[in-house]
Amino acid sequence: VQHELHPFPGQTIRSVYGPHRLTWVVKHVLEKIDVEDPPTQRAIAKSLHVSQSTVSKIIKQSGFVLRKKRKVQKLTGANVEKRHRRSRRLYLQLINGRYQKFITTDESWFYLDGTNGKRKVCYIKKSDPNYDRMIIQQDSNRPKGFMVWGGISAKGKTSLRFVKSNTKINSDYYINKILKPFLLRDVPRLYPNKEKSRPIFHQDSAPSHVSKKTIAYLEKCKVKYVKPEEWMPKIPDVAPMDYAIWGYLKQRLNKKRIETLDELKKKLLYEWKKMEQNYIDKVLAKWPKGFFFSL
Repeated sequence: VQHELHPFPGQTIRSVYGPHRLTWVVKHVLEKIDVEDPPTQRAIAKSLHVSQSTVSKIIKQSGFVLRKKRKVQKLTGANVEKRHRRSRRLYLQLINGRYQKFITTDESWFYLDGTNGKRKVCYIKKSDPNYDRMIIQQDSNRPKGFMVWGGISAKGKTSLRFVKSNTKINSDYYINKILKPFLLRDVPRLYPNKEKSRPIFHQDSAPSHVSKKTIAYLEKCKVKYVKPEEWMPKIPDVAPMDYAIWGYLKQRLNKKRIETLDELKKKLLYEWKKMEQNYIDKVLAKWPKGFFFSL
């Protein structure tokens, strides 16, 4: 039986293992973390018959850090050019508290198992070009889940609206099932004095959002909105629902044991209702900074 060796305080890994054994341990630790879906440090330590603290030290001394993987969208050269051109204008629209005039909205998928058992972390060196933005390749075989729409403002939250299973969100669906109830119920509730405080509606550039039919509907209803040609293409980091709210809700739900889609829906509604305005205000206050750093 091999016993684990633990360095005492003040001891180096080399003094405990010796140069030859250390080289072997380091090599195998680095091999085990240099994969898309790395095992835990505890599992690595057990397989190599060393302590977890030794594994941690080897990883750290080799220049690797633990990073959470995130889904990101690909930026083309044209998108980068548009981003710089539009950042300043959007930044000026939001600074000095002007973000409080906006209702920002978005859709997101919620799954019973969003990662198919894969860990949401990986090891990467700080010198790696992808250090700040980890990529998870999306699987074509998606787990069970649903899409939901929602929005936030300085005046409060919209209602959540769930998209029916196997429904394609085209312009007609978006107008009838999302925009109409939003304008008829959410806006009057959040902004009762519409003459003095007409909000500015923000959405991303999804096809159903920017179609001629949808834009014509917004114009017909005299909605003040961020026009498609003003918004940042494929930049989720500057949309509050994307960079904060959805992630916050998913983090809360990941801590719970959920077996069915109905249960997932109920718990999502509960977490949405419980989410405090103080948190929303902090998220919105950071909104202008996203455009400033994109200049």
